[in-house]
Amino acid sequence: MAAAYREQGKNNVKITPQVQELARNRVAVTINIEEGDTTRVKQIEFEGNQHFSDARLARQIGLTDGTLMSWATKSDVFAWEKFAADKARLESFYRTRGFFDAEVDLADRELNDERTREKVVIKVSEGKRYRWGKTAIGGDNKEVPQEKLLKHLAKIQTGKWSNFEQLEQVLAAIRLELQSAGYAYADAQVEAQRHSDDNGEGIIDITVQLIP
Repeated sequence: MAAAYREQGKNNVKITPQVQELARNRVAVTINIEEGDTTRVKQIEFEGNQHFSDARLARQIGLTDGTLMSWATKSDVFAWEKFAADKARLESFYRTRGFFDAEVDLADRELNDERTREKVVIKVSEGKRYRWGKTAIGGDNKEVPQEKLLKHLAKIQTGKWSNFEQLEQVLAAIRLELQSAGYAYADAQVEAQRHSDDNGEGIIDITVQLIP
């Protein structure tokens, strides 16, 4: 029960059960709850981000360090469920801008002595930035003309910054082509080969393996 309250920012909650004995070997249990003050986020910091500023990353997430509407939206109250959504937003932000392997996690939460204010530190592992390199299709395309599949793969343009969301859309389109041809359980999976060009710039080659 205490964990559920802390998930809502009630880090000062006090839960005290009282047991009263009744006749016939029965008991009455009363649970007294003192919620206490809500812990509010007063500072958000990012560490590990080199290509984008703290301010720009902060605009991508729902957690805030206090706004005029925070009292109603509770955007300045940390919750693990909300952080999972913010983590996904930040990783998507990076992965659609060339950072194919970017990862985000919570580094630290620092509460003040009264547990009414806290600083949240978010760790960013940007990884190397990649441009699209060569693309190819492997595996068995059965009776589906390869030209149809390559039409979708052509949306990944050599030299452009890699974009994980774009890649997911291409895979979905290729799967649909196979399934529309009668291969209901067909799948398309990615093999990504990372390397650097002569200038040291990251290149990622994509091979889509067909599994009909």
